[in-house]
Amino acid sequence: MYPSSLKDYPLIFLQALTERDTESEELRMQVAELESNTNALHDKFEAALAHLEREAEEKDEEIALANREIEQLGHRIYELEEDAEELKRINDRAREDEMVERERLEALTAALKEVFALTTVLGIR
Repeated sequence: MYPSSLKDYPLIFLQALTERDTESEELRMQVAELESNTNALHDKFEAALAHLEREAEEKDEEIALANREIEQLGHRIYELEEDAEELKRINDRAREDEMVERERLEALTAALKEVFALTTVLGIR
């Protein structure tokens, strides 16, 4: 591929320059397309990241709300347990009072039966 004469050199250089310009233009177009694709991917990534951050914030808020609710329910359970213990103490006292009253009434019944028996034996009515 050597030129046959010196006058063909400018033509060969011009063809080489034209080929190089064409190749450079194609490369510039490829680079521009790659940059465009990179920018689009970057935008999609940013949008996805923003979405994930919003979701994470929402989840954090839900977790905080659930933790507050759990804490409130824990306090309520404690209060209910205290109330249940108080009701048990009241119930136990009522049973004891009922047993004392039953024993008193049984003793009274027994005494009345004795009095009735004595009055019957003695003929007093």
